[in-house]
Amino acid sequence: MKYFMIALSLAFCLASLSSAAEVRIRYSNGNYNATTYFGGSGHPGTVFKPTSGQYPVFLKKAHFGLYRNVVGVQVKVWSTTGNTPGSLLATFPATTKVWPTWTDVDISTASIVIKADNFFLSTNNPQMGALGTGVRGAYPQTYPGYHYRSSDDIRWSAWTLTDWAIECTVETNYVSVAPASLGRVKALYR
Repeated sequence: MKYFMIALSLAFCLASLSSAAEVRIRYSNGNYNATTYFGGSGHPGTVFKPTSGQYPVFLKKAHFGLYRNVVGVQVKVWSTTGNTPGSLLATFPATTKVWPTWTDVDISTASIVIKADNFFLSTNNPQMGALGTGVRGAYPQTYPGYHYRSSDDIRWSAWTLTDWAIECTVETNYVSVAPASLGRVKALYR
């Protein structure tokens, strides 16, 4: 019984140390009342800046407000230093849904954990050609310096008119515990 109580206390302490929470991060007022149309080379992106108390964050789902239905796009996750996209961490194929339905993309399969600094989400529309697609935005912009556009995923410029409808669900204070580790803890207290 003594060892059971020690193991239970240890588990409780570990659980209280990491107050993990699922959070949907956005940089807008949430009122997506505008649409910006891009041609086939439009790549909107948003930088995400978790607060210091949220690290490490596990990236779970990307959300895009797009104004074209059943179009193949690529959702990209980038490392970021400051506001500038750095290395491409993962690319996910997705099929758009027309606004007001979010285009949700499960990015958890890449097991991306951001331990410090920022990260960046973007999309392009390789199957659109000259027709382009619309990206929802909140007007007037209240988060300058978070939203960018590119035509080639290399040169990014700040978008200054609206806040993009690009959001991300993360798990904050993420601690990865391998099942084998729990087995070792149990073995120690038998």
